[in-house]
Amino acid sequence: MFLLPQIEVQETPKKGKGVFAADVIPAGAVIGDYLGIVMPSDEGNGDHEDDAVYDMWYSDMADICPEPDDNGVHLLNTSCEPNC
Repeated sequence: MFLLPQIEVQETPKKGKGVFAADVIPAGAVIGDYLGIVMPSDEGNGDHEDDAVYDMWYSDMADICPEPDDNGVHLLNTSCEPNC
């Protein structure tokens, strides 16, 4: 779930949904909450290339599995040089 009105989710030509900043986001702002179901790591949805959604590590034994069709922070791309 995104917490800022500056965040827009749009369809992209190659990768499905993309997350964009429609306006300046102040440094240190909380962008959103990672929502989903906590499941044992070996029972999660896994990393699905077809829906571009990734489980989030919760503990050594569990992951948070988001709903792929919802717009939320699980759609954010990660990077070796993060900018948010």
